[in-house]
Amino acid sequence: MIVSLPYGDGLVLDTEDAIALLKILARAEKWHEKYHTTQQPTEGNGHKARESFSSYHCYGFERSGGCGSAKVLNNTLYQTAKMAGKPGGE
Repeated sequence: MIVSLPYGDGLVLDTEDAIALLKILARAEKWHEKYHTTQQPTEGNGHKARESFSSYHCYGFERSGGCGSAKVLNNTLYQTAKMAGKPGGE
């Protein structure tokens, strides 16, 4: 089976492992670190001071996008993809 995760390539696993992984991911939360930067004018000298900080966010997956999905991969397609290997340019 192919397990597809949001924002990434799929993972090829046997059926039992794919189901186990999806069950684990269903209990997972999404982690996001966001970098912020601002420039504030300083008094008198015309220069701008740069301030930066990170904020951290942890939340559940949206029901529509979910934490992943799975689809059956037939053996012929799997063997063809194995022969092709990693795509060029990567």
